[in-house]
Amino acid sequence: MSSFLEALSSCILKGLLLLPEFEPYRKLLLLQYYFGLRPFELTDARFEGDFLIALNAKHKTSDGDKVYKKIPIPKQARKYINVNEPIDCNCALDTLNRVFKRVMQDKEVAQYFLRHTFATTCVQYVRPDIVDTWMGDSSERLVGRVYTHFPDKFMTKQMDLVQFEF
Repeated sequence: MSSFLEALSSCILKGLLLLPEFEPYRKLLLLQYYFGLRPFELTDARFEGDFLIALNAKHKTSDGDKVYKKIPIPKQARKYINVNEPIDCNCALDTLNRVFKRVMQDKEVAQYFLRHTFATTCVQYVRPDIVDTWMGDSSERLVGRVYTHFPDKFMTKQMDLVQFEF
């Protein structure tokens, strides 16, 4: 594994996430893989209907109010995550990262590899501006930042196109 951030292969990802060492942390790591969450966005993430709602840690309104992102629940995620249970971020995020590094046997890796894996997977199936929206990154284009607001039904259909390998 190299020291720059990269997407994980499905073989490595599946092997890692099914290891017994990950059991206490599995749901949190799967949330990062299936939703592209930043580690600190796990702390107040919740499910509402067919969506995961999470604080967008990188953006605030012009008034300084918090901004939340709304990400459709991928069908593949439902096999591994019970979306009817609350999300309990019951460990320190630095602990989660240390466990990830230890199991990966590489001090240079980080949970952010899961975010990169999400983005890499999604852009193979849907437009980059949609992936930007899910990840909470704003498009540099004025149209994307100000004028574009995708309806829930459209976003769900877009997520249905994404084929996660695990």
